[in-house]
Amino acid sequence: MADKNNKVISVEQVQKELEKKESRVKSFIKNIGILLVSLILFFSLGLFNNSVSGIVIIILVLFIHELGHFIGMKLFKYKDVHMFFIPLLGAAVAGEETNPSGAKKALISLCGPVPGIILGIICAISYAITRQDILLNQLRQIIKEYTI
Repeated sequence: MADKNNKVISVEQVQKELEKKESRVKSFIKNIGILLVSLILFFSLGLFNNSVSGIVIIILVLFIHELGHFIGMKLFKYKDVHMFFIPLLGAAVAGEETNPSGAKKALISLCGPVPGIILGIICAISYAITRQDILLNQLRQIIKEYTI
């Protein structure tokens, strides 16, 4: 078999590439499964202490925060990166890196708050432009109920 540059490709090479793609798909499906199952458990157990709207707000805040870490890990080429919720505790993002530097770890740690800060700035600008108290009241409610 030959590619477009007339370079010979063996059947074994083609099989290895197909196995890599299949492995990526399986890994993606596994990661989505872990996220969904942990999210359902987190939501269900959270209902013992909070209202549905309270749990949804907590989940959104945690998801936005952890998404920052997730994107940071992807940018730094971590492998097998996945996000999951830990019932009654919070959420986390995990990934594999053979030898991460201290700078990488620090930057990934700082990536967590960035999406929330951006969202806060957007809310503040929206309020400044529209003078609608809806966003401001929601922001006050979130800060009052969920500040640790």
